[in-house]
Amino acid sequence: MFEWVEITEISYIEEEAEVYNLEVEDNPNYFAEGILVHNCFCREMEEGLYNRYYDGWSRDLVRPCNPEDFRILFEKTFGSDKSYSDWNIQCLRHGLPFNMGSKAETFCNEDFTFDIVAKVLEIFKEYQVPMIIETKSHYIGLKRYLDILKDMNVAVIVAIMGGSDTLNYKLEPGAPPASTRWALVKELNEYDIWTGVRWEPILGGINSSDSDFEGYAEMAYRCHAKHVSFYNYRTSNAKIAQKEFESRGYNYIKILENNLDEKWRPTGMRLLEKLRAKGVPASSPDFINFPFSNSCESCCGVDGLFTPYEFTFQHACKIIEKKGFVCWDDMEAITFREPEAYERMKKVWNGGGQYFSLADSPYIWAPEKDKRGMNIYYKITIVEEERKGIGLFG
Repeated sequence: MFEWVEITEISYIEEEAEVYNLEVEDNPNYFAEGILVHNCFCREMEEGLYNRYYDGWSRDLVRPCNPEDFRILFEKTFGSDKSYSDWNIQCLRHGLPFNMGSKAETFCNEDFTFDIVAKVLEIFKEYQVPMIIETKSHYIGLKRYLDILKDMNVAVIVAIMGGSDTLNYKLEPGAPPASTRWALVKELNEYDIWTGVRWEPILGGINSSDSDFEGYAEMAYRCHAKHVSFYNYRTSNAKIAQKEFESRGYNYIKILENNLDEKWRPTGMRLLEKLRAKGVPASSPDFINFPFSNSCESCCGVDGLFTPYEFTFQHACKIIEKKGFVCWDDMEAITFREPEAYERMKKVWNGGGQYFSLADSPYIWAPEKDKRGMNIYYKITIVEEERKGIGLFG
């Protein structure tokens, strides 16, 4: 027999002690003496990431941490004209926005205890450093954060997966309902804070129906979303992903099949059409399948808000649209570029490498090369489609 018992007091005891994490096979949750122990890996991972904000922070993982680390970085960046090879400093001096929240949630319960995030935002505000914040959390709408954000050069991207609240809860247990996040988007935009949304991932056959897309477009329109970024399904650990999806009753192999380019392209285009019908700008970072369909060059939709970083394949696609073709000399002319990114793009420019390039897009072809043997890319028309061998009789 079970009964609800009201919590009357919460107290904190500071002491060093060994602690243990007990797990069981398959489902990490289990019963101990009749009590359900909620031992969710995702929550454990989130807390672990958050704790590392304060220990062993790395500037390669842009997260809130000791606020003074940011002050030191900004003083080093803006306090003198001394030359530095540090790429982060070069980006800050160039005016590129600082991305926060792409690796771990910034606005979460722990900050009520540590009180770090507001202090970090104040330092960004003081040094006038532009920022892009990615979040799923409705806590960003608290006054303690809003009063700072409204005076910053900031864009907020709220991650909202399409489909019902029930579906979202099933796929993202513990995250705020989609309806709560839509309300947040509307509130932030009404607060005059530039706010867009990100749909990640679109799962073919699960949240990809016309009604799903129409509902998403309607909410984006009603909540004044400045832009919608959309992504297909990706994972770095297929074994864990398959186990998690199948434990929720989904056919993982079918999800992967629906994610193949020939199915993903028309799915993404349907969403684009629904959003355009509502006048909502939308873009995908997938330059292979949507090289000329995006509303913005930036997949976040922040074109015109911040100094752009142009040494990208997305920018190469814009060059094709502007002058009809792009060659390697166009990319060489972009002087602000990360050295490793430069070498990587140069290596894969003609295709066939470890990374995708324009050569992999069915909408782009390279009928000629420059004097150094580098491909010159053009947009495919109906005639060239047949020449390339992917047309009606290809």
